[in-house]
Amino acid sequence: MKAWMLALLATGLLFVATPSPGEQFPAEPHQGGRVGAQGPGSAEDEEAIRQIIAAVFAAANRHDAKAGTLVFTDDADFVNVLGMWWKGPAEIERAWKSRFETGLKRATFKLLDARIRFLKPDVAIAHVTSQITGFQRPDGQVMAPHNELSLRVLTKHDGKWRVRAFHNTTVASSLSAPPER
Repeated sequence: MKAWMLALLATGLLFVATPSPGEQFPAEPHQGGRVGAQGPGSAEDEEAIRQIIAAVFAAANRHDAKAGTLVFTDDADFVNVLGMWWKGPAEIERAWKSRFETGLKRATFKLLDARIRFLKPDVAIAHVTSQITGFQRPDGQVMAPHNELSLRVLTKHDGKWRVRAFHNTTVASSLSAPPER
């Protein structure tokens, strides 16, 4: 890449990554303890959402694809760390079942952090950081434990919260460096 392009890129990154006056970035983004919900939701709504998050973790640790999808809306979207996009509980269940029989057959999931923000009384987003261990590559090698960050959009209908959209990604800073050659 040409020097002027690198300088322009670096300037843009500096601009984007520079806090406003009086603002500070956390020392460890995507980490930390439990943070209370923000916005127009009630304590009961926050607790209901935390129970949904816990239910998905419990189902994943049992490798129970069916139970994991019971909290999704009929029109839910799920995008995994590889960019695979599944639509609706039946398709999500089939995909999870396949993953639990392959790369996730030895995987365990641990909740590290959940931050909930209510956009409206019946719409919330949750940023959930988790640690995954036992993830198996296609070659059979087990990856080192690493963190994933998911964004979940939840909606409330008829008094019940459900996951409408779920997208997760690997937290790059939690990956082990590749061995040097």
